[in-house]
Amino acid sequence: MTICRPIPSLPGYFADDVGQIHWGHDGPAIIGNPEKATGYWRVSLRRGFPRLKRFRVNRLVCEAFHGPAPSPLHHAAHEDNDLNNNRPDNLRWATPKENVADQFAAGTFILGVRHPLAKLTPELVTAIRSSSLSQRAAAAHFNISKTLVGNIRRGETWKLENLPHNNGD
Repeated sequence: MTICRPIPSLPGYFADDVGQIHWGHDGPAIIGNPEKATGYWRVSLRRGFPRLKRFRVNRLVCEAFHGPAPSPLHHAAHEDNDLNNNRPDNLRWATPKENVADQFAAGTFILGVRHPLAKLTPELVTAIRSSSLSQRAAAAHFNISKTLVGNIRRGETWKLENLPHNNGD
């Protein structure tokens, strides 16, 4: 049997123990697709709002079952790092630092070329570093900012040890 609890910040809305959001007892609210860049499930709610409003499902479920966030900065963290698992027993309030540490420990922190918004590859970084173009010209040629070109060339981002086939030269 499914257990529903009210969401304190959204009167009339409930979260259940399988990670769904409901309006009253009329059934699930409209659940959208995962957000493109982050993969978090979002719900679009109409009732009680002048227009459609979107919320992350994990935050609403965590609030319903674990109380309001201790601070506005707290994340509704997934214990198993599976963004599809929004069950209350898989969620907890965590600081951003704790949440990122959990993601690094589990190997799920999306960084570098694995990030969906990444523009560069190791091959492009090597080309930027070996290019004789000025910083401004390299930025225009590779369609990135001058600041990023400078950071890459100084090794402040895309550090040498992170590039494949690096012999330490």
